[in-house]
Amino acid sequence: MDIIKYLQIPFKDRGRDDQGVDCYGLAHWFYKQEFGIELPSYVEYYETDKDREAIAHQINHASLTGWIKSDKPEYGQLIILHIQGRPLHLGVMLDDKTFIHCMKNKGVSLENRDDITWTNRVGGFLKWLN
Repeated sequence: MDIIKYLQIPFKDRGRDDQGVDCYGLAHWFYKQEFGIELPSYVEYYETDKDREAIAHQINHASLTGWIKSDKPEYGQLIILHIQGRPLHLGVMLDDKTFIHCMKNKGVSLENRDDITWTNRVGGFLKWLN
């Protein structure tokens, strides 16, 4: 896997390709590129990254649309990250510790889930079943 191609992608609200992604958009693009899987887009459920209620609802109810929660991180699973105490952010696991994610004003970056920034924010993992 060429991680560099992901690290060059900028943030774009509701983006779903290499021209720009939001946090779930990165997962959507990653699955298409790495697994040949076209995930549901979910863009119809929120307008911008500021629509926190809708985003938290989608993350909390993702298991209803092909995802199940997992306690053990694995390659390709989504990591649920809490922001201000709520599940508002997602990343894609590259192994049991490292993940990529996309944030406004930063674009896609590589992180370690045990880093002080993230260690207390991990809310579990999501595994795609379909």
